[in-house]
Amino acid sequence: MIKLPDIFQLNDWDSKKFLRMIIAIQIAMLGLIGLDLIGFEIPILRQVIGFIYLTFVPGVIILRLLKVHRLGAAESLLLSTGIGISFIMFSGFFLNTILSFLNIDSPLSFWNVILFITALIAVGSILSFKIDRFNQYELQPLKITRLAFYLMLLPVLSILGTYFVNFHENNILLMFLIVLIALIPVLVALKRIPPELYPLAIVVIALSLLFHRSLISMYLTGGDIHQEYYLHKQILDNAYWNPQGVGNINAMLSIVIIPAVYSYFLKMDGAWVFKIIYPIIFSIVPLGLYCVYKRQITSEKNAFFSVFFFMSFLTFFTEMLSLARQEIAELFFVLIIYLMVQNTLRENSRNVLILIFGISLITSHYGLSYLFIILMIFIYSVSTVLNGIQKIKGFTLPEFNLKLSTRKIFLIFYIVFALLWYMNVSESSAFTKIIKIGDHLITSIFTEFFDPENRDITVLMAIGAAEPLVQSFGREIHRILQFITQIFIIVGFFKIISYREYSKLKAEYFYLIVGCLGLLVLSFLPYSAKTLNMTRIYHIVLLAISPLFIVGGIFVIERLLRIIINKNKLKQDHVILILVLGIMIPYFLFNAGFVYEITKDSPTSMPLSIERMKNYDISKRSFYGTYTPEEDIYSARWFNINKNGTKMTFADGDSKLHVLISYGMIPFDRVRSLDADIYQNTALKKGKIDSSYYLYLNKFDVCDNNPIIDNSISGSLSGNSSKVYSNGCGEIYAK
Repeated sequence: MIKLPDIFQLNDWDSKKFLRMIIAIQIAMLGLIGLDLIGFEIPILRQVIGFIYLTFVPGVIILRLLKVHRLGAAESLLLSTGIGISFIMFSGFFLNTILSFLNIDSPLSFWNVILFITALIAVGSILSFKIDRFNQYELQPLKITRLAFYLMLLPVLSILGTYFVNFHENNILLMFLIVLIALIPVLVALKRIPPELYPLAIVVIALSLLFHRSLISMYLTGGDIHQEYYLHKQILDNAYWNPQGVGNINAMLSIVIIPAVYSYFLKMDGAWVFKIIYPIIFSIVPLGLYCVYKRQITSEKNAFFSVFFFMSFLTFFTEMLSLARQEIAELFFVLIIYLMVQNTLRENSRNVLILIFGISLITSHYGLSYLFIILMIFIYSVSTVLNGIQKIKGFTLPEFNLKLSTRKIFLIFYIVFALLWYMNVSESSAFTKIIKIGDHLITSIFTEFFDPENRDITVLMAIGAAEPLVQSFGREIHRILQFITQIFIIVGFFKIISYREYSKLKAEYFYLIVGCLGLLVLSFLPYSAKTLNMTRIYHIVLLAISPLFIVGGIFVIERLLRIIINKNKLKQDHVILILVLGIMIPYFLFNAGFVYEITKDSPTSMPLSIERMKNYDISKRSFYGTYTPEEDIYSARWFNINKNGTKMTFADGDSKLHVLISYGMIPFDRVRSLDADIYQNTALKKGKIDSSYYLYLNKFDVCDNNPIIDNSISGSLSGNSSKVYSNGCGEIYAK
C-alpha cells in the first residue's frame, strides 16, 4: 500500500500548505511554457501539469473562497472540476469582451490568455489564503492499495488497445478490456471491491470506455465534432471570438473558449483536446451521478450498479464523443442535480454554485439547457399542484431540499439569463430576437435531440419503431434485454410510488424522475418514435432514472425467486448477483459490441470490429459516416491550401459536414451535396451546373462505390472538369 497526501481534498489542506502547493503548480506551469519557448520540451509533462492546473486548481481555490470543506474526495473532485471548467469558460469570455471593448486586437491570443488566467489564479490563491484560514482536521492520506492500482491500469489498457487497433489492426487488448470491465460489477456484488473504491472504479470504467472509442483513429471521428473543431480553429486563427457569428454552436462557450484555452496551455492541437481532454472531463459525469444516487437510494452498492447501467448504454461511449458541447453541458446538468439534493453545504455557498452551474449549462448547450428549463417548470408546477391537493387529502409528499424562495429565484434567473444570452449572441435585431425565442427553444431541442439522424437501431427495435437490419439470434437477445431493462425501470417507478418510497427522496429528484419519464413516454409515441433521436433522449433520461432499473430489477427477481423456490426471505446479495450476471453484464456486452464480434455477427463497434465494418455492406455506410479515412484528411488539407475561395464545391453529404469543414476549413454553405435523396429535382439534376466549381470525392466515393451519391451528377461534374489532385482513394476536380 502506498500512502500519499490526498490531493483530491486540497480544499481541506492547511491554508499555508495549500498556498505552497498552488504556487508550486503555477511555477511548474509557467516554467514548462518557458522551456518550450526556448526549444527544450519535456514530453507529456506540460500536458499533465497543464490539465491539473486548468481543470482542478481554479475550482479548489473557489471552494476555499466559499469556505466549502469536508466533502470527501469524490465530491471535492466533482465540484472542483465543474468550477474549474466554468472558470475557463468565463475567464476567456470576459477577456474577449473586455479587450474587444478596448479595441485591442487579437484578445484571445496566446499570451493574453496565458497571462490573464495565471493572474486570476494567482490573485485567487492569495485571496483564499487571506479569507479562508481553515484549520485542517485530521485528513487521512490517500491510500493506493493493490486493488486500486489494478483498477487504475484499465485506462492504460484502453490506450494500448487503441494503439494496437490503429497501427496493427489487432483488437485483442480491447476485447480483454471489455471482459475486465464486465467483471467489475461481479466483484462489487461479491463484495471483493470495498465501497471506498466505488468512485475510483466508476471513473476508470468511464475513462476506459470513452478512450477505447475516442482514440480510434488519429483524426476526428463522429458528426458534430467536425463543426465544433471548425469553430475552434477559427478562434485560434483569429485570436478572437465574434459573438454575432452565425449558428447556435458559435454561442457555446464550451466550444469557442474551452478548447482554445486548453490548446494554449497544453500545447495540444484542438483535435486531441476533443479526443483526450473532453472524455476525461466527461468521465466525471458518472462520478457525479454516483454522488447523487448514493444520497437518494441510501445504498452505495446500488448506486454503483445504477451508474454502471447508465454507462452501459452505448450512447455514453459512442455518440456523446462526437458532441463535445454536450459532454460539458451534462457535467453542469449533473452538478445542478447534485446541489439540489446536497444537504451538508452552507446554504449561501450552495446557492452561489447552483447559479454558476446554471449559467454554465446555458452557455454550453442550447438543447440541454432548454430541456432543463422545461423540467424545472414541470417540477415547480407539479409540486405546487400536489402540495395543494396534499392539504386536502393528507397524503405524504417528498420534502424539498431547497427553500421555495431559492427555487423561484433560480428558475426566474435561469430563464431570464437564457433569453438574454440568446438575444446577445445572435445576429438578429433585438425585436426579431424576442419574436424568435419561442421558435428557437423548440427548434433547438428538436435539432439537438429529436433529429432522426444517427438513431440506434437497437433502441428503436426495442420500442417497436424499427425492424432489425440484420436478422440474427444475437439481435433478438439484445432486443429482449433492452425490453427487460425498460420493464425494470417502469416497475421501479411503480414500486417507489406504491410503497411510498418516494417520501425518502428529495422532492427535486423525485419530480425530476417523473419529468424525465414523461419525456420518455412522449418519445415512445407512435409518431414521435419515427422522428426523434431516441439514443440521445434515452441517454439524457437515464441521467435521472437509472436507479429505477436497479430498484425494479431487484423487486422483479425477488418475486420470481419466491414463486420458483417458494421461499419468503431471500438475501438481497443473491438477488443482486442474479441481476448483475443475468441482465447487466449481457446488456453491457451486447452494447459494447463484444458479443457481435465474438459471434461474427453484423458489427456494431468501431473499436472492436473496425476491419469488419469497413467491408460489411450493411455497416459500411454508417462506418464512413463516422470514421474519416487518412486519404480524406490529406485531400482536404491540400484542398484547404490550394482552393479558390470563390468557387462552389460539390461533395457527398458526409464530406460536406465532416472532413471539408474540419480539415478543409470550408463552411458547409459553400458546399453542395451530391447525395441522391437531396438533389433529386434540383437545378443540378436538370443539368444547370455552375460555370466554375470543384468536385471533391472521398475514399468512400472513389474506392468503395458510395451508393448514396447520385452517380449521374458526379459523373457529369467530373467529365466536364480536370483532375487536380489524387492520392489513390481521394480525388479533386476543378473547372
